[in-house]
Amino acid sequence: MDDVSPFEPTVLGSMWRHRWLSLGIVAVVTVAALGFALSRPVAYEASATFVVEDPRASALFDFGNVQRPERYVANQAAILQSTAVAERVVADHSGFTDPVEVLAGLEVFWASSSDQIVIRFTADTPDRAVAGANAVADAYRELRREATAANFAAAIAQLDDSIAEVDAQLADLQARIDAELSANPVRVTLQTQFDQALARLATLQAALPDASDEELPAVRAALDDVLQQLQTLQIITSLETNRPELAALLDEQRRTAARKADLVERKDELDVQSRLESTGISLYAPAIDAVEVGTDLRRAGAVGLVLGLLVAAGVSYLLAIRRRTFTGRNEPELVLQAPLLAEVPDFSEEKIQSELPVRSHPTSVSAEAFRFVAAALDIDVATGPEGRRVAPAEGGNTVRTIAFTSAGLGDGKTVVAANTALAAARRRSRVLVIDADFGDQRMAGLLTAGTLPVEGLTDLVERDLALTEVVYRVSLGDGVGLDLLARGSVSVTAPDFFRSAATRSFFDGVRNLYDLVIVDTPPLLQVAYASSLVRLADRVVAVVPHESSVTAAEELADRLGFLGIDLIGYVYNRAPLRDDMVRGVGSMKDVLGETTPAGPSCGPSRYTPGTGSGGEKTSSWKPKPTCCDRPATRSAR
Repeated sequence: MDDVSPFEPTVLGSMWRHRWLSLGIVAVVTVAALGFALSRPVAYEASATFVVEDPRASALFDFGNVQRPERYVANQAAILQSTAVAERVVADHSGFTDPVEVLAGLEVFWASSSDQIVIRFTADTPDRAVAGANAVADAYRELRREATAANFAAAIAQLDDSIAEVDAQLADLQARIDAELSANPVRVTLQTQFDQALARLATLQAALPDASDEELPAVRAALDDVLQQLQTLQIITSLETNRPELAALLDEQRRTAARKADLVERKDELDVQSRLESTGISLYAPAIDAVEVGTDLRRAGAVGLVLGLLVAAGVSYLLAIRRRTFTGRNEPELVLQAPLLAEVPDFSEEKIQSELPVRSHPTSVSAEAFRFVAAALDIDVATGPEGRRVAPAEGGNTVRTIAFTSAGLGDGKTVVAANTALAAARRRSRVLVIDADFGDQRMAGLLTAGTLPVEGLTDLVERDLALTEVVYRVSLGDGVGLDLLARGSVSVTAPDFFRSAATRSFFDGVRNLYDLVIVDTPPLLQVAYASSLVRLADRVVAVVPHESSVTAAEELADRLGFLGIDLIGYVYNRAPLRDDMVRGVGSMKDVLGETTPAGPSCGPSRYTPGTGSGGEKTSSWKPKPTCCDRPATRSAR
């Protein structure tokens, strides 16, 4: 079977299909939301305001890792709504005992384009609302202050540890340098001489102020000697220190000393910054008073409306999934693989009370739809082997016996078949209607105005009566009519009856006596003997109501395929009346014979277009008295 994905429901389509249910759900949910809003107790709201700034952005020293302003504000707003702040409020303020209560009354607002954060606290009294807003602000400020101090203390402690490690490295390097120097006798002698020269220099410098004029030249000469000796010793010492091992140790000592200097400088900067550091709050405006929070009925109604639409959409979609239906006249063709014969509107939309509009309202859109069906059945073709259509000259059997069937009860199959028969009879065709729905006999009741014939099909087959003895003539006026073959008076078992050779012989023979034989059958999916009955006809017409089950149509198509029966087409029944259906009513006059003389008692009805109360196009009919409404009479035997 072809893909039937077009029948999968959509959300909007499901809501439209169940529109009254959807409207009811939306109304109930909206009213419930409004009722909930009205039933809420009076509340009060207080607000405190912060203007925040990342402290690192204005620090005295550049420490890096400065966040984008909008991200910093969002982070602080998240901290304000954290459990840590709520627990601090409970710990610092005796008026609050539960962090969950604090968070329930707290709302925090901020904008990405501003550094402002608004703390809004809602409570049952004004004082409690003000106290809550300020308590949250105080808790946030204390936490920020403690966090800032803790961060600086941890950083300074880490620097102290690093400086201690560098001092240990410097002590180790100095010991290694001393060991390297002490291992060289020449270096020891030079160092001794250097120390002695320094001592001699100090003594001479001390004696210089007290020397007399006679002693002064000798002291100055001795100083010059000591200074020359020191210069010589420095040159010799510098040459000694150029040894690779000692040079490497001295270079490492210089680099380690430079690292210590950097760490000490960093510690000093942190120490200064810790004394200048703020909590990141550049402005704080505490809550002063609270305002009463009124019931926002518009907001509650909007929320209820949206929630109701969501619930209605979900419920409607679930219902639609459970039962896929046809919503357009061309959709059944995808399932049945047969053409549309006609679209029959819902009689009630044309204000038609009768079930036979072809007789009671011949100029109606509904009557014209049945004339479309009758015209479609007026086929001058034949069926050859395996159901292949061939010309009658090629030896095929002309299609004359048409069975009307449907998937289930209540699809309107009998009404469609009866009106089609009336429309075909008005075409001056010889029409026989066989009421083969033995469990219902509604066809006979429709065509005879409730007067069921006594004799019929079972009498003809079981008692071997002639057709003229059991057929009833239904008059349509002006000598036009059709023949009706009801069930009959002989009691039979329907499945056995329609499988019998005598019944098959009757169906083979009666097709040659009429231009069209219409057989009203039981629903194919609900009555078992309907399968035997449809096989007695040349072809089958399926009746598919608007918004009927796609699954049922699929099962009907499978059943017909299993029986090897070809569909002429389908009638889309009880469809919504479209505007374009009523525009061509004036063209029906010739079709109905209005231009031809008619008897005074059987004239056609007159059609008058009108306008409904809502401005939509409607149809009204003013029928003349007609002989078509007379009860059916039995034909002469």
